[in-house]
Amino acid sequence: MAIAPSTYHVAVTLLGEGQRQGHQVKFVCPRHEDQHPSLLVNPSKNCFYCHPCQTGGNYWALAAFTAGLDPNDKQAVAEFMREKDLL
Repeated sequence: MAIAPSTYHVAVTLLGEGQRQGHQVKFVCPRHEDQHPSLLVNPSKNCFYCHPCQTGGNYWALAAFTAGLDPNDKQAVAEFMREKDLL
């Protein structure tokens, strides 16, 4: 069984380098016009949250969110993550 990637690793792979802010890392959200990074990843809690989109979750939810996929569509999210070498 493969080990799941961290939410931070998924964010860096899909969104590029973020900006550290205390215990969190800020990224530009790909799902809305984002003048200032608003997608936050907390590496110690292994989760993300985008305040304008009111969306958050773990690495799987972040991959689905970034790709514009339903996180419940396991086949589509897994395929997207394999394409990005995340699984």
